[in-house]
Amino acid sequence: MDQQIVAALHGAGRDSWENVAARTSCSASTARRRFEALSDAGLVRVIGATDVSRLGIGTPVILRFRGVPGEVESFMAALGQRSDVRFLTAVAGSADCVAELVVPEMGDFVQLMTQLVDGTSITTESFVVTHTYRSGQDWLPWHDEAPDRAGQAGGQQDAAGRDLPSPVTISRVEAGVLSHLMTDGRIPVGVLAGAVGCSERAAAGAIESLRAKELLDFRVLVEPELLGYRAECFVWLDVVPGALQETAARLAAHPGTKYLSATTGRFGLVGQVALPGIADIHDYTTTVLGALPGVRSVDVTLQVATAKRVWTRVIDGAYAAPEGPIGVVAALGDGAARRDRER
Repeated sequence: MDQQIVAALHGAGRDSWENVAARTSCSASTARRRFEALSDAGLVRVIGATDVSRLGIGTPVILRFRGVPGEVESFMAALGQRSDVRFLTAVAGSADCVAELVVPEMGDFVQLMTQLVDGTSITTESFVVTHTYRSGQDWLPWHDEAPDRAGQAGGQQDAAGRDLPSPVTISRVEAGVLSHLMTDGRIPVGVLAGAVGCSERAAAGAIESLRAKELLDFRVLVEPELLGYRAECFVWLDVVPGALQETAARLAAHPGTKYLSATTGRFGLVGQVALPGIADIHDYTTTVLGALPGVRSVDVTLQVATAKRVWTRVIDGAYAAPEGPIGVVAALGDGAARRDRER
């Protein structure tokens, strides 16, 4: 029943409990009670998914870090506090830690990297995301969701040659609404309006406007282990350029693929996969990755302690309480307000 409720909310996170109940085998009151119990325990979270590139927030960059064990632990703790870190995990294999940063200005990238590792012996390797084939926010193993553009980066067309939405600007109210929905997708409109400083009608209108612009969709954040997937891995693939599209399409279609993007650097494809257990990694590596065309080399790192997903910190397997607006998104509203004053 919990799985049915999660699936009903995945993509329709603000639906009424009556609508959720219509797609499950329980009543509206039961659906609400069970979901709120899971949410209060930090096991699930409805979040607003957006496209950081189209908003002009920055460019996603995946980073691999390597260092001595004691230093890596404190280094990760500091990384987890940063508002530009969207994802963070400790891994076992050829790296010790993997993070995804949203970098506001690539011209400042070298300075940023120097700042991150200053005073440590940590070494880093970076992979700039140039195209997203599959977003980790969309993954739910028993949910047949429609493809989502939120989170795509780079280029004006997707892998199938379809036009991608162009960059946009948003108003102060839209920025405030979006920043709150990114941490709590089911926040009541009245509470949302009060937090943003607008009327309920304006808040509701901002939600509809953001969705019409394909800047907002709703997803359920849930740890794969709770769904029976106890092994998460990053896969790093060096692929012949001419085979990149076909390889990406085949890998993105695999049910275990949570995330997949094309990147710069020595690995042209970086993916994240969820599997039932560690014993399944061997079969996946040999039969799935081994059958992909044009792959020159493969590296697999096992996630051992995920600390952050979609800006939400994970503590002992549970999601921390929402910590307020995402600062980088709320700042867009400050810019909009300045533009309005200038006009």
